[in-house]
Amino acid sequence: MRHLSILKGAASCLLALSFVACSDSDSTTKSVAGTVGDITLDRQTIGAYQPFTAQCAVASGSNLYDEKFYWEKGGTEDLSSLRDQYETKDGISSYYMQGMKAGKHTLVCKMAAVGNDGQQYTAEKTLTVEIVPTDIRNNFWGETQEETRRNLTYYTTMQQEADGGFTFEEKDAYGDLNYSTELQDGISVSPWRLVSLEYDEAGKLERVVYICIPSEVRADAIVSRLGLRKQLLERYEGFTSFACDCIVGDGVVLTDEEQAMVDQFKGGSLTTDSGTALDKAVAEQRVKLELTAENNVSRLRITVTGMGTGSDAQTQMVFSRK
Repeated sequence: MRHLSILKGAASCLLALSFVACSDSDSTTKSVAGTVGDITLDRQTIGAYQPFTAQCAVASGSNLYDEKFYWEKGGTEDLSSLRDQYETKDGISSYYMQGMKAGKHTLVCKMAAVGNDGQQYTAEKTLTVEIVPTDIRNNFWGETQEETRRNLTYYTTMQQEADGGFTFEEKDAYGDLNYSTELQDGISVSPWRLVSLEYDEAGKLERVVYICIPSEVRADAIVSRLGLRKQLLERYEGFTSFACDCIVGDGVVLTDEEQAMVDQFKGGSLTTDSGTALDKAVAEQRVKLELTAENNVSRLRITVTGMGTGSDAQTQMVFSRK
């Protein structure tokens, strides 16, 4: 009987220990991963180099040693040279994009976490964004003044005029981008430009005027610079059907060499490296050059006018809705 009591006591102890062990196991809180929702955009149509914001709802997990929400662009975590930024606040992760060139781009919102139990957690949502070519640089014809203000937020010199239009200063560079990097062909052009955006009576964008001031006082490359600008407009903006014209000043008598070059320029056969006499005539304000063209949405007129005393020329480019 005494042995039986001992066995019963031992069994009771084992049962009690079993309950304690189960209780300890159940009290260990497991790690729970956070979640990432679908990505949405704040613009229905996004043009080349127009800023936009991507967002998705996120929820933090629990019992985590470490957790972060972040964004990737094109498969790599990227805070680009155009100063893209992202943040997570109040259950929303936002990616502020400073603009991308036309084409398809992949955006990814990601979660990465490590639980207190040592387990690693990941989650992500992906969205393919199609950036469309704009009508003129990073603007669309017919956009409102508020849309323009947003599209040109990068330009610290931008100011609104009394007539509602905008003016600002820039180079051919757009932020850290320029025609060379966009075309990836090593071409580089960087005169200073004064830009004016003009609106119709309904407050919609109808004209963009660029005044290009040479950065160097030289008069031996006027024709070649115009030819290079034509090449850039053909390849970057899609302009075709270029028509060349030379306007001779009243009472101006051209030399035989100058007249021959004028005729070649009008016929489109003057090579950009053989226009020295025409360069001089333009710089001295005896001849003015004009170039007209169009693409599928815009018309363009380029006028090159000498600045006098043989000191180079100023270029005016006027873009308008086709």
